[in-house]
Amino acid sequence: MPVYIFTSPDGCTLDVTAVTMARLNKDDVRRANPVERVIPELLGEHAIEVGGELKTRCPFHKDQRPSLRINPTKQTWLCDPCHVGGDIFRFVEMLRNCDCPAALSMLAARACMSGNGHKLPSPSMAAQRPEREHVYHDEDGGPLYRVIIHGRRPDGTKIVSQERYEDGRWIGGQGAMKGVQRLLFRLPDLKAHRSDAVVVVEGEKDCDRLWAHGIPATTNTGGRQMVRERHGAIAASESQPCSHHS
Repeated sequence: MPVYIFTSPDGCTLDVTAVTMARLNKDDVRRANPVERVIPELLGEHAIEVGGELKTRCPFHKDQRPSLRINPTKQTWLCDPCHVGGDIFRFVEMLRNCDCPAALSMLAARACMSGNGHKLPSPSMAAQRPEREHVYHDEDGGPLYRVIIHGRRPDGTKIVSQERYEDGRWIGGQGAMKGVQRLLFRLPDLKAHRSDAVVVVEGEKDCDRLWAHGIPATTNTGGRQMVRERHGAIAASESQPCSHHS
């Protein structure tokens, strides 16, 4: 029996089995999950209004310019480069790589609905367990924000969202990262190590691997290029194996 994992606003997790959702009305769940709100929230992306529709970056291909169109009137979405689209259930099926009953259950839990008319404990976002997550801390070791790797697209690229930490809980969705200072990954470790040479890598996983071998390393959301643009560091490459953090 499948079990779905949801995160509540206070940071607790809730396991909901398919039986809990057995008598859900699909139309009710659809109305409780408007595409214009749910899709940006699930992606952690900002949606811009263009000609009566909303546009955001598509999670199913490398999307440098927002190409996923959301139609609030029809309650549908469409990505022209991918040639895919549908309703909110289809979006969750593709994003979470699940079937329709699982998507129905996830969206129902997100809207605090159950098949018997009772409300479930309030989950902030329906989601299966992520592949991994990386927490960014300030200089004093306090959590500031986290990067969540939910899985992979068909082309192998990562499906990523970000959440900020505020008042003892994680907050995601559209606009969650607005105004949040982007810090170097493992900043407290860098501060404690006090090394002149720091390797700048592309991602947090590579960074953790180097630290496991005693090699100071860091990165930033967006990879090595963002380290250089935000912090003035020279990114490591094949010809530049090490960099000095300024």
